[in-house]
Amino acid sequence: EIELSQSELLEPKQSRVRAVFLSLVEIGLNLSEKDFCTPSKATAEKIEGLPYPELHEESFSELKFLKAAMKLMKICGVHDFGWRDLHAPS
Repeated sequence: EIELSQSELLEPKQSRVRAVFLSLVEIGLNLSEKDFCTPSKATAEKIEGLPYPELHEESFSELKFLKAAMKLMKICGVHDFGWRDLHAPS
């Protein structure tokens, strides 16, 4: 169960929105936060091939999470969901 107060809906905070979508992705797509934090071997190799790979460790997991949230929202009929919805909610 995901509980949200009226104030959280009227004035969403990025951290809370992310937590809610993480729960929705876990329920709807059967993916856990661990799935986003553990890069595949191919992704890890791509990261290592970049200049300053330490700068990209979190970005790949965040993009993987965003992609899963976008997939879930498309399944729900929302086709314009994107980065702003998670990181700059209004």
